[in-house]
Amino acid sequence: MSKKLDIIHRRNILLLKIIAICFVIDLLINLVIDRSILLVIVPTTLMIILPISLLIYYKVWIKETAYIIVLTIYLPFIFLIEREPLIINYIFIWAALTVSSIYQRAMPVIVSSCIANFLTIYYYFKFKNVIFVSLEPTSVVYIIAFTVFLTIILIFSGRFTENELWSKEEALKRSEMLSTVGQLAAGVAHEIKNPVTVLSGFVQLMRQSDERESHQFYYEIMQSELKRILMITNEFLVLGKQHTYIFMKKKIQLIIKEVVLLLKAEAEKNGVNIILKIKDDIPAMICNPDQLKQVFMNVIKNGIEAMPNGGRLWIDIKVDGNKSVIIETIDEGCGMTKETLTKIGTPFFTTKEDGTGLGMMVCQKIIESHHGKITMESEVNVGTKIKIEVPIK
Repeated sequence: MSKKLDIIHRRNILLLKIIAICFVIDLLINLVIDRSILLVIVPTTLMIILPISLLIYYKVWIKETAYIIVLTIYLPFIFLIEREPLIINYIFIWAALTVSSIYQRAMPVIVSSCIANFLTIYYYFKFKNVIFVSLEPTSVVYIIAFTVFLTIILIFSGRFTENELWSKEEALKRSEMLSTVGQLAAGVAHEIKNPVTVLSGFVQLMRQSDERESHQFYYEIMQSELKRILMITNEFLVLGKQHTYIFMKKKIQLIIKEVVLLLKAEAEKNGVNIILKIKDDIPAMICNPDQLKQVFMNVIKNGIEAMPNGGRLWIDIKVDGNKSVIIETIDEGCGMTKETLTKIGTPFFTTKEDGTGLGMMVCQKIIESHHGKITMESEVNVGTKIKIEVPIK
């Protein structure tokens, strides 16, 4: 789910709660005033609340649900005016208009305003001789003008609040980014310093040594340390650069099959049996195949390396109600403690001797760019389960 849809979804929940609270208050009032009306209010309200609750629970038609709720807010007030044509019930029409501003979006307010104006005109002429006896016909124009004025205020106040929140969010992101960059820079400096110190020391030894045969040993260590520097800088660049990746429609199971094929030799070398389970109904999804390939390569490779004495690695691919694809990997490795698990994804924290501590951080960034999430569960001497959830659209 995108960020905008998530905000609308949360406001749908808020308005549903408001409707439910109003229903309870109305129920309590009419228990004292007029119990006969409850025979109409209770079933009508339940017919309204239950379908909206289902739409919100299953997170379908999120944008459409917002407009359904806006329309629904007017139904109790229409019922009140029809039953008791009083001026107070007439005023409630504008109360419904103000409630729609909770979305802080222009369209729900405009839709609500159109409904309010229509009802204002309709009920003015319908009950002209009941509650508007002394009111001139031209007065309805001023009422509509007031509604339009209120609509403009609500739209601009919503825009102002949205822009203000966006500015604060951007400032917070910049602050977090600077903090992360500072942390990464310090870590990179520390990590690169160690192999550079080793290289410098071996160069000095080679200069002082007359035995050329011993240099081969130094060359191997130097090459290993240079390779480590290259790994750190490459992964650091992945985190730091703003790449422009092309997203396309691709079946995620094909990407995973390709990764499994590439890592088959390493798995057999470690005595690891990869068990791949793929459901038949997995659709193609919008993604960047190269990025996801990097994620699966890292996760599956970690699972293989966690079992140096052999074992089984399960990879399960399934769909969660046509909303997202779920990829789960379960290994029979040594597992991790809760303390270690909380540190996974922290820059330069690694449980491997030759690890950089940036692999999982890169994976998390890639999955976040796909609006997905990674969760991990682990138990010492049992194994580790990694769950990757990526939206289909």
